[in-house]
Amino acid sequence: GAYDGVRDMCLRLVRESSSAEEVRARGLRILRACVGPSWVPKAFGAFLRLFPRWFAARHAASVTPLILPWLVGDAEVNDVPDDVVLDATPGDVPSSALAAALGLPKERAGYKQGVLLKRCRVLEETGCAAVCANVCKVPTQKFFTEEVGLPVTLTPNYETFECQFSYGATPPALSEDAAFSTPCFRQCPVSETLREDACERTLSGDGQIGEN
Repeated sequence: GAYDGVRDMCLRLVRESSSAEEVRARGLRILRACVGPSWVPKAFGAFLRLFPRWFAARHAASVTPLILPWLVGDAEVNDVPDDVVLDATPGDVPSSALAAALGLPKERAGYKQGVLLKRCRVLEETGCAAVCANVCKVPTQKFFTEEVGLPVTLTPNYETFECQFSYGATPPALSEDAAFSTPCFRQCPVSETLREDACERTLSGDGQIGEN
């Protein structure tokens, strides 16, 4: 349907949930429903484990811009930023399977394992940091990291509306994640309609009290 239906659904999830934990759980259920039968994530993960981690991460990155434009806007494959900690990965990785077979010069770890959402449509249109963090970021990280078995970290930029996907990087604990230390957007429609304490709970990294 129309995109405003998606926007309104995301905002409703935050407004009608009693805690950040509940928002994340509902967001994860929606993501699972979009993927299909419950065996699909595990089967996909088993397939990816047939290949080196860099290969699986790079190909997940290459597919992401093809399947997300309608939901989040334009995206492009890039290298994982230097400040993102990758899981156990050699210092250098092949630039391709062919390059590995031919013994050609390698690239630094994280080469083409990232995706940059140039201006996240969900974040921009909802104007709500809690929607970004709890409806999108945490469920996506949990789904790929725990259910597929391919770690991914999402790093939103609340000023530019960009979001960096880093495949092959296990997400940090919520208590250490900068995405949960932002103040609420001035134009946030959720904070305008909820009491201050309820709005705080929607973004909190620990599911209880935080700043939205």
